[in-house]
Amino acid sequence: MFNNDNDKKILIIVAVFTALLFTLASCGKKMTEPMGNAHDIAERIYHRMGMTNEPYESDITASEAYLIGLSEESFAENVTNAKVFYQSELCTQNFLCILEANSEASAEALYSDICKNYDWAPCDPADSAVFMRYGKHVLIAKDQDDKTHSICSAFMAETKNSASVIYSENPM
Repeated sequence: MFNNDNDKKILIIVAVFTALLFTLASCGKKMTEPMGNAHDIAERIYHRMGMTNEPYESDITASEAYLIGLSEESFAENVTNAKVFYQSELCTQNFLCILEANSEASAEALYSDICKNYDWAPCDPADSAVFMRYGKHVLIAKDQDDKTHSICSAFMAETKNSASVIYSENPM
């Protein structure tokens, strides 16, 4: 099969390089699919929930970060865009908040901080909250149980069940 020792050496080198190539290819970091901007994400979530009316939308600034369990510094360093969506102009306690982080690592840190530091207001009318993360996005939904679960289900469908999710019940 082999005419000389060089043929054996070439075959061994090709086999080693092939094994290295497969090893390197399998070590690639799994990247999440881009979700789009906050408005587009909210629109898709509400559409999946069967809601046809356009939600009220507002920007969140660093000075308002405490409302979602973040410090101004953490918000300013890690968030590139933040929006909050309300179903009614009159009821702003129930909302969907979407943060876009600088990177997936920043989103993971924000998600951890929010889950740890979120504090329920004593007179909060919402039954539950859900904290979700996928790629560079962190979402907080706070509403009655059925709507909170619907928002979570819609987001999970958008991410093909790949999002991280933590539920929180109102302790009051």
